[in-house]
Amino acid sequence: MSTQLNREERNLWSNMKNALKTHNSYDVRKEYYPLNMESWEKDRNEIEEGYRTQLEEMITSRLEIEAIEAEENARMEAATALIMMNKRKTQKRKREEDKSNMAPRRSSRISARM
Repeated sequence: MSTQLNREERNLWSNMKNALKTHNSYDVRKEYYPLNMESWEKDRNEIEEGYRTQLEEMITSRLEIEAIEAEENARMEAATALIMMNKRKTQKRKREEDKSNMAPRRSSRISARM
């Protein structure tokens, strides 16, 4: 999954790195060496898999939330656009009514003759 990580996800990633670094340390490895290296590798894979599944769940939930928010924003923009279109139509209709009710402009010379 290719996406920018937020702060919580970066913290989880660094926690995973620290746990793997600790598990890879000399003190931990010497407990398993030489006969139990398979179980050390198994433990390492379990640690990494656990953190990676948590991270994947966090990312998918964040992406779902962002998609919902984007859809909400699109709806709001569409509603705003409809309101503005309606407002524009009413203003245009009002201007046309004002123009039709207004007497045509005449020069003072012509109006004096009438």
